[in-house]
Amino acid sequence: MPKKILFHVLLFLTVVAAFFSWYSVDRAIFAEGASDFWVPLGWFSFFAVMLSLSIVLVRKRVLLWAAFFVSLSVSFFFVHSFLHLATVALSWVFVYAAQRSIEEDIETSIKIHLMKSLHRGIFLVVIAFVLMISSQYYFSIRTLESERIAPNISKGGTTSWVINMVLPRISPEFQQVKSDEITTDEFLGEIYETIIKKEGEEIKNKLESGASSLQKDQAEKMIENELGRKLTNDERKQLEAFESGSSLKMPSVSPQIKQDIIREWKKELSKSAGSEIKGDEKVSDLFVVIMNSKIDELAEPRAGKEKSKVLPLIFTMVLFLTLIPLGSFASRFWTGIAAGMFWVLRKAGLVSVVTETREAEVIR
Repeated sequence: MPKKILFHVLLFLTVVAAFFSWYSVDRAIFAEGASDFWVPLGWFSFFAVMLSLSIVLVRKRVLLWAAFFVSLSVSFFFVHSFLHLATVALSWVFVYAAQRSIEEDIETSIKIHLMKSLHRGIFLVVIAFVLMISSQYYFSIRTLESERIAPNISKGGTTSWVINMVLPRISPEFQQVKSDEITTDEFLGEIYETIIKKEGEEIKNKLESGASSLQKDQAEKMIENELGRKLTNDERKQLEAFESGSSLKMPSVSPQIKQDIIREWKKELSKSAGSEIKGDEKVSDLFVVIMNSKIDELAEPRAGKEKSKVLPLIFTMVLFLTLIPLGSFASRFWTGIAAGMFWVLRKAGLVSVVTETREAEVIR
């Protein structure tokens, strides 16, 4: 009896988790200020774990398949399109295929390795989830005006985390710097110094390898071509030191030229952002403003308030391609949590693992 209750509880929790998963997607699409990442991720993680445990433990296949269909169909509370039914059917096929793959691995294994078995089918579950989310998103936004379709990237949270991952790739100096702690002027200044340092090292290598055969005018012209500007007096003195062999120091960064270039860069950034960039803005805010400006340009209607038929499809494809790798990464944690819960249920005596003798065909 306890096992029977457990199985029904698992199926019930699977359906409940599914409902709140689709609800969180609906809120992320329409509700102002709603979380656009963490809340849906939490609900879909719960959904995936309950679904995985149901596949492993529930033996009544018809009941299990019905639970699959109900879990996917509750999305119709938020999507009012008959065409969405095709996505539900296709997603059900993927979940069914995942169930068969997991069961086959368990049945053919000599010893139970639940994480390995779940890993065999979890990616099919990810595809089913992504198809459902993309379909719900598309049918929810396709009738909206272009301005309302464009997503608005929020400051902080996930955005700051992504930017903090990108900054060290721009310059190693940003390895320990957070995007919400560095200003635009500091960011651009560091980029400028990184560029000058790299160019200086290249010029130094050229001079070291062939300085004896270079005349002063030729060397000066080559360096000016590399930098894209005229040399300063300090840099000419450095060049003379190179030629005489008395120094191998790289040209110093001229503060005035640095400020002029940063000023020009800020003008270009202001054009991209659609507003003046003063330099005291945090880098994370700068990236958000520019990305939102570009998205708004893409979503801007070409004639009055016309609705774009292509734009919803474009954003849906972007969403689909974004969620596939994200879901694949998250699925590693889902299988681990499901395996951990199975271990707890086994220790509690609600689930048992027994050893039995099997006959198998072999080729000799």
